[in-house]
Amino acid sequence: MAQELVEYIPDIVDTINGHLCVDYDELIPFLIKGFNEQQAIIDSCQIRIADLEATISNLQFQIQGIKSILREIFMNKED
Repeated sequence: MAQELVEYIPDIVDTINGHLCVDYDELIPFLIKGFNEQQAIIDSCQIRIADLEATISNLQFQIQGIKSILREIFMNKED
């Protein structure tokens, strides 16, 4: 893990006895920031999904209304 982190966050990686080591206390703020960013994305997606579900519901209602009107028109033509 230290080998991967040294590329992105070199300040939290130390070399002890020739081995790379992660200072996990220093890693925590980066993890928390990442979690917060992910949560913001999730929250935004949930709002967008709710909006899209409402739009779909509204469109389905409108389609049902159009179908009813078309049925009436075609029934009146047959008479």
